[in-house]
Amino acid sequence: MVSPTYKKLSNACDAMAPRFKHILSLVPENETISSVSFFEKHKEELLQIYKNEKYAKATISQAIKCARDLSVLQRCDEISTPEWFEKLKTVSYWQSQLRGSRVKNSSPKNNISTKTQYLYHLWNFNKWLSKRTFTINTLQGTLENTFVQKAEKKQFENIEDLFAILEQPFADQKNITRIVKQYLLDDTHANKKASYLTVIKSAIASYFEKNEQPIQILFNPKTVYSTEIDYEQSMSLSELMEFLTTGKPSITEKTLFLCKFHRGLDVSTLVDRFNYEAWEQIAKWFGSENHDSWDLEKCPVPISLMRIKTDFKHVGFLDRDAIYELQRYLDYRKTKTKQNMEQGQPLFLNKFVRPVTVAWVFESFSRIAKRAGIQKFVEINGRKQFKMDSHELRDLLKSTLIDSGCRPDIADHVIGHKPKDSYEKQTTLYPETLRKEYSKASKRLNIFTKFTSVVNGTDDSDMLKAELNQALNKLNQKESEENSRESALQRHELILKQQQEKADANERKLQELQEQISKMNQSNSKSTEFCCVNCSIIHDRDQCPNCGSKVRRIYDSR
Repeated sequence: MVSPTYKKLSNACDAMAPRFKHILSLVPENETISSVSFFEKHKEELLQIYKNEKYAKATISQAIKCARDLSVLQRCDEISTPEWFEKLKTVSYWQSQLRGSRVKNSSPKNNISTKTQYLYHLWNFNKWLSKRTFTINTLQGTLENTFVQKAEKKQFENIEDLFAILEQPFADQKNITRIVKQYLLDDTHANKKASYLTVIKSAIASYFEKNEQPIQILFNPKTVYSTEIDYEQSMSLSELMEFLTTGKPSITEKTLFLCKFHRGLDVSTLVDRFNYEAWEQIAKWFGSENHDSWDLEKCPVPISLMRIKTDFKHVGFLDRDAIYELQRYLDYRKTKTKQNMEQGQPLFLNKFVRPVTVAWVFESFSRIAKRAGIQKFVEINGRKQFKMDSHELRDLLKSTLIDSGCRPDIADHVIGHKPKDSYEKQTTLYPETLRKEYSKASKRLNIFTKFTSVVNGTDDSDMLKAELNQALNKLNQKESEENSRESALQRHELILKQQQEKADANERKLQELQEQISKMNQSNSKSTEFCCVNCSIIHDRDQCPNCGSKVRRIYDSR
């Protein structure tokens, strides 16, 4: 990867940290440098100061970034668009019709607009175009007042030479569209996604359209380039907890990301609108600029903002966690700035006491997620695809709201999505409904304050009471069911016991009867003895043992 090069424009380095001033002092004015070339040139001196090559290179990169933000350095390599290209007649005319940066409060150079993005893609197309030879078909007149089509090889100095073909009589638009398709199919785009190629196609088509020569590029990037999401980005509430605890964010970072989460903000709206416009609305809601007097029972706090990307004005909220951390951050901010927060000032400041930027938000999120152990990535076509970025906080808010019973249309509204139907005006006609619907998710959005309040027994909010009553009712119902089951079991056991007692009594009676019958049988067997008729000898044989008589009679003792 080629290191970007910069040109030093001035020596105005007073706002820089001393170590950055020293590095910039080694660069003469109007000289071009890169981080790599600067380190190699001053390696010996830098290693004496920093003792470590890695730390020295990191300091150089930070110094260059700071100098670029202060316009002390200006990027001047091929990646940046040269001034001569922007001044081309057709390019300048095209650019004048495109939407520029919509930033209102922060520096425009820190934000990417459609205008700058399209210019960058057209410049890349121009560089590719100027290095190749193409076959162009033209209609040429003959002496017989007819026309003949001829093919000729042609090179283009820049994109205006290509555009000039369309200005000719009987111009064939296919000459242009074939070249554009060649570029879109070029190997330089092999590892890019279909969505990225769609932007490139739109940028080139826009150039011709705004110059009154629209072309129809019949090319669908999705049929050639990848549309698969190999690693779906996502973030859960448990991962957010890890992010805000194990990730060890600074007080500024923790407060900012909680505000971003609760309010459902994209990064540009957070940096340019919320950072400058939220304070006045928060103070007005609580009725005081003294943040120590704010009553958290008044949460969630409505914050109305215009989303930069869509120019859609919408209302979102900051709940207890965000406001509580904001109170702590304002104490810290006062220590850093030596003054109270005032209307119109940026709310969130970096360690150099300057407003946070889009890059600062992205870099902070990535660093904290990595430290928390929740950031993962896969390599797709040589590029890293991360599991999550700060955008996932918006998705997480919407998912949590809907899963908590909030109406889907309101979940869309609070994160800045326009209604799909122009007749849907409920968010304007019934603003209080917004707050009620949002509050349905409060118990899940407030990871920290709810937990602390419940543990301390200080939270007596209606929602918590309802939760406790619901839990108590479930407990009572369960106890009642247990009692019913126990009573039924006791009745069953009693019946079994009674049945067993009856069975035992019957068994005893049966035994008594059997004993009586046995005695009767024994008695009956003694009273029916037989004796000999002749000599009255009692015997039970066939023949009398005394006289030999075979005749017997019943013996009668009388």
